[in-house]
Amino acid sequence: SDTYPNKWFNEYAKNADLVVHECFVSVDDLVGIRASSADSALRSRGFEDTGGYKRNNKSFVTWYNASTHLCIQSVTKDGRIKHIDSINEGNCR
Repeated sequence: SDTYPNKWFNEYAKNADLVVHECFVSVDDLVGIRASSADSALRSRGFEDTGGYKRNNKSFVTWYNASTHLCIQSVTKDGRIKHIDSINEGNCR
């Protein structure tokens, strides 16, 4: 089973005759840790930083894992990861 939920799977698999389900790299354990530690951990799990921006005292960084085609966005506030969300792969290119 997945260790990181992907909302796109349910949406695109609905009413399909055949579905292939792949595993995803888990990142849930990074919520709450220091941003610098999360950066190192994401790189060690095969993610690459594809860009980011700051808004309302938060940093938003987009990460892409080419092996799993997983695109995520981390949100940092006060130096710690507040949440990490799976986003559409097109946002990582």
